[in-house]
Amino acid sequence: MHLRVASIATLSFLLYEALAVIDELDHGVHLLATLLHVQRADYRLFAATDLSDSPQLLRLYRALQAPVNPALEGVYSEVDRMLTARDEQVYEEVCAVLRDACEGVHEILHDPLEEVHELAAAAKIVGLLDQSCAGLLEILRRRAEAEAAQAEAGVGVGDAGDSRRRTSAGEAGEEYEVVG
Repeated sequence: MHLRVASIATLSFLLYEALAVIDELDHGVHLLATLLHVQRADYRLFAATDLSDSPQLLRLYRALQAPVNPALEGVYSEVDRMLTARDEQVYEEVCAVLRDACEGVHEILHDPLEEVHELAAAAKIVGLLDQSCAGLLEILRRRAEAEAAQAEAGVGVGDAGDSRRRTSAGEAGEEYEVVG
């Protein structure tokens, strides 16, 4: 009886360890797949992107972020809205987060020391993109709080800020249709 209990306990422990190894391997494969997608996006877009042009910068960031946080697709319209808003401080904050993330990913990918340790490089990239995502969400939260506070006061956010409206190349000169 004791031998049966001991063998069941040993078998259970071995099964648990096997599942832990499978989980680690799955995580490693996910990191490597993420690294591959990010490398492709960086290779395809980084050199062709003007990091001072906010629409191009957002396009590059979206391409880098897609394999890491695909759930962010719904947030990008808000980020784009902040980039076209009249609030210069918010614009600069958002551009800084996007630019730092894109440049940081590019530096990690082109660091000769990181080429030897692909899993470590992938983990750094995922961490960097997660931090940038948290930064963007924090800016969105502060912006929403400011809009709510100013809506109570009856003043529009950004009305007193920079009156220049940033436009993408395709958007310049577009007219808006009045509906209603």
